[in-house]
Amino acid sequence: MLRTKQLPKAALALVLALAMLSALVACGGGGGGSATTTAAAQEQTQAATTQAAAVTTAAAADATTTAAATTTTAATAAAADAPLEEERELYHIEQFNTYANYMGMQAGWYGQMIKEKFNIEVNIIAPNVAGSGDMLYQTRSAAGNLGDSIIITRDRIVDCQSTGLLYDMTDMLADSPNLQKLSLAYEAFAKSFPDGRVWGIPGRISSYPIDKPGSLMNPSAAPYIRYDWYIDIGEPEIVGWDGFDEVLKQMVEAHPVGTTGEKTYAQSLFPDWDGESVRGAREMLFFEGYYPLFYPSYIWVNVNENTFLNLTEPDGLYYFHLKRLNKLYRQGLLDPDSATQNWDNIAQKFSTEQRIAFGWWSYLASSIFSAIDLSVRAPYAPVPITGMVINSPSYNPYGGESTGFAIGADAKYPERIMEWYEWQASPEGMLVHAGLVEGVTYEMVDGKPVRTDFARDPNPDKQAPAHMGGGTWNDGTCKQNWAFHQNDSPNELLNGAPANSSLWESTIEQNANEFNTHWKNKYGYDSPMDFYQAIGQMISTPSSSYQEPAQPSVIQTTRAQIKEQFQPAGWRMIYAETDAEFQNIWDEVLAKLPDFGLAELTEYDMGITMEYVDAINEARGGQ
Repeated sequence: MLRTKQLPKAALALVLALAMLSALVACGGGGGGSATTTAAAQEQTQAATTQAAAVTTAAAADATTTAAATTTTAATAAAADAPLEEERELYHIEQFNTYANYMGMQAGWYGQMIKEKFNIEVNIIAPNVAGSGDMLYQTRSAAGNLGDSIIITRDRIVDCQSTGLLYDMTDMLADSPNLQKLSLAYEAFAKSFPDGRVWGIPGRISSYPIDKPGSLMNPSAAPYIRYDWYIDIGEPEIVGWDGFDEVLKQMVEAHPVGTTGEKTYAQSLFPDWDGESVRGAREMLFFEGYYPLFYPSYIWVNVNENTFLNLTEPDGLYYFHLKRLNKLYRQGLLDPDSATQNWDNIAQKFSTEQRIAFGWWSYLASSIFSAIDLSVRAPYAPVPITGMVINSPSYNPYGGESTGFAIGADAKYPERIMEWYEWQASPEGMLVHAGLVEGVTYEMVDGKPVRTDFARDPNPDKQAPAHMGGGTWNDGTCKQNWAFHQNDSPNELLNGAPANSSLWESTIEQNANEFNTHWKNKYGYDSPMDFYQAIGQMISTPSSSYQEPAQPSVIQTTRAQIKEQFQPAGWRMIYAETDAEFQNIWDEVLAKLPDFGLAELTEYDMGITMEYVDAINEARGGQ
């Protein structure tokens, strides 16, 4: 029995227009978020959006009102009454995923696995790849159907629930024992909804304490530099940001080309994940001891020192790091493609081309303490900078990075999506998401996990086993890019070892190489996390159960308008040719922001930040 709802004519027109947009966007996949995929998706999205825009304004309010009136009680009963054979037909799931760096059908060995287990196929709709950002979210949500499976920020989950776009997952949790283990997180999140029911489940949930720094080996963010280049120039002491940039300059001058013969650079950026500001500039605030307690927010905080900063401060740290990037650009040390490239482009420059001296994420720069093959990957290592304090967010039992899972109200078979979610939350699903399949990429030896020769093979074109469907292993990995568990958490199928294979005893032994041996001998510690904590260059922002309320519509509008001014101004400043041009851009944008409601937005962000600070202090005993 299928569930339907009547839409007003205006809303129906919008749905038809947006269906064209969705189809075109979905057809842009297949390239793993490549430059070709991105360009095609942008062109298709722009063309379809032009047609959809004419009806968006007239229909949005009507569609939203209709969606808000839709309840899921009858839908739940209808789903329960569906015959078994209908439930098990091939189910095509549209997943709207703000975290994915791939758009299109999930193919390869993971696609075959979920088809065999659940008879489902998944088409990923990824704003990061489509290049349309918030427009894709706004147009699809205005049409009344964001997707069947949904991965978005938790504040947007709250918004979508209020407009009738989500399915109530509460009752289905009774048959979901693996998801039930995450009840601490989803029950805390349920407080964000007026009815207190489960409309979304946070992701990257950890089983570690709230005040434990969120990594066991490599900090998620740190100054990872080309360690072989650093050794080549004599490993000079690095004092402050000026000293750091001077070291990067020396490294690049000593190594002017990468493996493909193209020019090397001190740093490279990409805009896909920017949000309200230039991410490559604001992320440096982690190294200044600050952290944003919720996102999006212009307020960052050092909870240990009880100090705050605003990204819009006239002479603040965000301004400082924009100026630093501009200096690198004018010296020819910043990758000139930074403003236009995507994730795939920058990742290739770190991996196969080996052209970049500094990367701030452990998953972008290949740490010498990770499972890498140095015959094909460049060695990166985190180093100390005098005056630096890294703010490493703690493991979070309430969910990481303010993003979660939901199910769309119009999903044909919500119970089958929930079944897929339940498996993802299982020990097996957790391992598969990390690319760990017993007998293929790992095996148990004397009760401990060990990576296989296949897993250690660095060939990017290595083929998946025939029984798993063949094709390249990397192309077939799960493209969802978001999991229920934080993969450092213990996994019972591995006898308590984590799903993060870099932390296995066997991997650490296998990974012993000249560079991490040199690093350990120089600094006297076995891991970067131990080192930074021992020398007082790392603090941790504890997590808490606090859930921010849904942002009022006026704040959402204000935030969107300020973002349209503030984020692109940052990029123009980075590419300014003179100090005067740089300053003029900054002065002009700051002069505009008050007219868009900056004072009101700052007051709101600060208020929510203080609610978080109070909850953190309460959680850690009022320290």
